[in-house]
Amino acid sequence: MTGCLPGLAQAGFQTFPTADFALGRTADPQTTFWQPGAVAVDPVSKKVFVCDTLRHRVLRFPATASLTSQAVPEAVFGQAGLTGTGSGSAAAQMNGPVGIALDPSGRLWVADGANNRVLRFDAAGSLNSGAAADGVLGQAGFGPVTVTPSASRLASVSAVAVFGSELYVADRVANRVLLFLNAAGLADGAAAQKVFGQPDFTSSASGLTSGSLSSPAGLAVQSDGGTRTLWVADRNNHRVLGFSNAQTGSVSAPATQVLGQTSFTTNATSRTASGMNEPTGLSFAGDSLYAADGVFSRVMRYDAPHTGSPGKPASMVYGQDTFTSAVDAPDQPDRPMGICVDAAGALWVADQRNDRVLRYDNSATKSLAAPYDFALWPTTAPGAKIDAGGIAIEPFTGKVFVSDSKRNRVLRYAGYKSLGEGSQPEAVLGQPDFSGVLPGISAASMSFPRGLSCSLGRLWVADTENNRVLRFDQAAFLPSGSPADAVLGQPDFTTRSPATTASSMRRPAAVAWDSGSLGLWVADTGNHRVLRFDSAVMLANGANASGLLGQFSFLGNSAQTTDRFMNSPTGLAPGASGRLWVMDSGNGRVLRFENAGAKPTWAPADGVLGQPDFSSAVTAVDATHLSPYGSDRGLAVDTKGRLYVNDNVPGRTLWYSGAALKPNGAAADGVVGQPDFTATDNYFDLKHFNTFSTALVVDPAGGLWVCDPGYSRVLHFPSTTPAVSNYGLDGLKHFFLSVATTPGGVYQMERTTDLNTWTPVGGAIATGTTSLFFLDSVPPVARRSYRIRELAP
Repeated sequence: MTGCLPGLAQAGFQTFPTADFALGRTADPQTTFWQPGAVAVDPVSKKVFVCDTLRHRVLRFPATASLTSQAVPEAVFGQAGLTGTGSGSAAAQMNGPVGIALDPSGRLWVADGANNRVLRFDAAGSLNSGAAADGVLGQAGFGPVTVTPSASRLASVSAVAVFGSELYVADRVANRVLLFLNAAGLADGAAAQKVFGQPDFTSSASGLTSGSLSSPAGLAVQSDGGTRTLWVADRNNHRVLGFSNAQTGSVSAPATQVLGQTSFTTNATSRTASGMNEPTGLSFAGDSLYAADGVFSRVMRYDAPHTGSPGKPASMVYGQDTFTSAVDAPDQPDRPMGICVDAAGALWVADQRNDRVLRYDNSATKSLAAPYDFALWPTTAPGAKIDAGGIAIEPFTGKVFVSDSKRNRVLRYAGYKSLGEGSQPEAVLGQPDFSGVLPGISAASMSFPRGLSCSLGRLWVADTENNRVLRFDQAAFLPSGSPADAVLGQPDFTTRSPATTASSMRRPAAVAWDSGSLGLWVADTGNHRVLRFDSAVMLANGANASGLLGQFSFLGNSAQTTDRFMNSPTGLAPGASGRLWVMDSGNGRVLRFENAGAKPTWAPADGVLGQPDFSSAVTAVDATHLSPYGSDRGLAVDTKGRLYVNDNVPGRTLWYSGAALKPNGAAADGVVGQPDFTATDNYFDLKHFNTFSTALVVDPAGGLWVCDPGYSRVLHFPSTTPAVSNYGLDGLKHFFLSVATTPGGVYQMERTTDLNTWTPVGGAIATGTTSLFFLDSVPPVARRSYRIRELAP
């Protein structure tokens, strides 16, 4: 008789695996927004419409008087139901809708961004879910889309505004705004009657003049007697332009007013009452213009904006305590997008990065620093969103640490074996509690922490903007808010000066504990080097580094592309036999240093992956290249010598089996996050992650954890190989076994009669595919058990 046991090594993956859960943002489309782009209130029914951009839909909620924070939507447009998240170009589908507006008759107009069109839904307040649009502008009809700008074709619509029967459409890529008169009565694909920002209907160049635009992102219309002023959020020029007599003529005259700049030919950014940084949504109410100032995470109100000189200061700011403050806190918006002011004077804000909609009641009478009054679909759990810049697993307790970089903290979770979808952190470091998010410079505070590493019960933190590395002893048991026990890179806990010496650092991005040498490696990113601290636990605060890679001396910080220099290293992974892998991000490559702890200063690397040689920094999305741009990319090595590399511009993780034995420029063996080596998909699901994925780690069970800050989460991919797919006896009573394997892996079948002594069956087999077949040519004479073991190459 024979039996089959699971393989001992739970490590390895096949291309395009599915994560089994995520920490941070969940994928439930029935209770959460995904980067809402706009909000509007129906003037007829008072119902609230929200443009849920990355789920390709518009949600309709009950009227404002009965709206609750967790209200269930009445209807959804763009999807058949609340569980749908796909995109399309049919009449009942959308693709990245970014703007909405409702006219006085209750028609809904949708800026269907990636479909380069505007959709019209008549009587939107009473339509059922999944209803088809009643009309389309910007394309000839429903279906395939074109991108050549003309009077009847849009290149990439970004916002809509209505005034009576007039429809104004911001065409972002064509750097213009189109006006459609009597829009509801137009046939599908009808031509616009007027253009703003261009000399004609076919031009599309951007510019910085009173008559040109650069990526318009928001619109609002002001009525002044019988004339109109069109206000345009000229996003890339960091300004808002006012065009008078908007409803007359076929080509607009130059703008007559500018906000955010002191002239029509400047585009500087300024966090003041008269400055802006990438304005987006606009809304007009009474005699006031409201503008969402995206990068500065605030909404500005300009009273009588058409009067006064260029650069007129705002009268009020929402979302920040003052006109110059830059607070990023849970009770404030983060990158607000579309906004609207309803008939009751309430300001509604699509709080994009916080995945919620905020409301400020009686906005015209609010005082500075007044909080919002209502939030729709807020996420309040401590770990509901994670700007994950680093991850580490403490080896004794298995507890998981994740750096929530943007919130200036490190979250600690329970042991990795017990975590699942929606698990919440148990403690926080860098902040006094889970509500704290502000940066600081002390033993108990942090400023944009990134890389993490654990050693002998200790946690090491690359406290990037404080230009230092912190050490927390007994980190798995510390209460929230505990201070660090030691600091490297600065002489004390209150100094943050960047410098280039043996004892200083400049924006370190990664740390790695080498259990073999009991030393600490630090990717000193801003100085384009890697520092080595021998016996790091014993060092005094601010101690000198013991060694250096990437520069010719401790005073050098040159970024170059050779075998000795580096360019913005952001990831580290110690391997077997003193080996060190370095993610040289700025050069788009991974460097290999053998016996790294014994190497002298400025020693050359022993190998390179991601580029064909030490002098190349080529951009390509394939199996042999990494992108030489982007930042915060990580590395990990498993117990079998498989190297995992984050390549964040395509949004993928490559793996190299037996990486240390590969020649320079060798192809990766597999990919996580994309279906193949050339794909650049970007979907919010459990198979993909966003661009700019950062750190990663392999747990003791072989699971791969990938930090996905673009989607505010950490994904866990369980090991999928080796896995038995078939086994039995052939006609000669020989035992056979088919196994799913990881490409590039090496596997050995073994047999036993007592479950103690295992004997190899045949030789080890390497595979370049996803499966192997094993056969025991010796017929059984007693009960046997078999197993498959993955070997290090």
